Amino acid sequence: MADDLGDDWWENTEIVSKEKNDQGSVKATKSKKIKRKVSIDKNDGDTKIRKRKRKLINEQNCELEKEAKKKKSNNNIVPVAKKKQKKKKLTTQENTLAPNVESLWAYFEKELGKTLSCIELEDIKPDHDSWVIGEDSPKVIDENFQLSSYLKTIVPNWEKVCKKVQHKPGSPVMLIITSGGQRAADLLRKASDFRGENCKSMKLFAKHFKINEQADFLNKNVIHLGVGTPNRVAKLIELGNLSIKHLSYIVIDWTWKDDKKRSIWNMHGVKDDFLELFQKYILPKCKSSKAYVGLF
Repeated sequence: MADDLGDDWWENTEIVSKEKNDQGSVKATKSKKIKRKVSIDKNDGDTKIRKRKRKLINEQNCELEKEAKKKKSNNNIVPVAKKKQKKKKLTTQENTLAPNVESLWAYFEKELGKTLSCIELEDIKPDHDSWVIGEDSPKVIDENFQLSSYLKTIVPNWEKVCKKVQHKPGSPVMLIITSGGQRAADLLRKASDFRGENCKSMKLFAKHFKINEQADFLNKNVIHLGVGTPNRVAKLIELGNLSIKHLSYIVIDWTWKDDKKRSIWNMHGVKDDFLELFQKYILPKCKSSKAYVGLF
């Protein structure tokens, strides 16, 4: 039988075997998702083998290109996602300061510490935690708790307190500090139980009121309750028309937010006046236990 095959039968067998091996290696390469780099040898005489190798090379290049695009996409997306999460976290912290003595002093320490030294901060820091009152009032739990009800929890004997300054013009017993004129007017209406014949009140903000007119009124009239903004209150104190000699209670409109979710302690244009008012006038009185702060 071997004689019928001719003298070169073994050479043909070697070529066929080589083709089968090449085909097997191609299949193995495909099954492994082209992890080994393929190159075309100039000695590859068979056209079919060269075509198969070109096809493998093209597929391999496509895979590499896809991996490169995927890496580039991941590099762009991941940092952005982290930044958004970080910003969201900071925003949440910035808008949730609890109405208690720890949060209040931590806020003053952080903000006033930007311009004051540690020694200067200690000079105005109250020596006792009781300088903040009314923390356990229902206001902390119920956002609809009315202002009059809240004020009764911190000054239950309001009328008796008012009699102490019955003949002292421009020297209120209580100040309510808020972020704007309209909000001040709303709060004054809500404090109905703290106004009347024996308890005089006054609006202390710039909207519709000239500072000279307010100064003249304070020089001639007794007031027990003043509701206003940090800027106007500080200016009237500085001019000497608003006295804090008999001031015993300062209520901060701490938890209220406007339409843009801003509070008195982080509202642009109000925050700096608020800090200055407390640094110069309120905290020194609290340190000497002559005044107390309530957070509404």
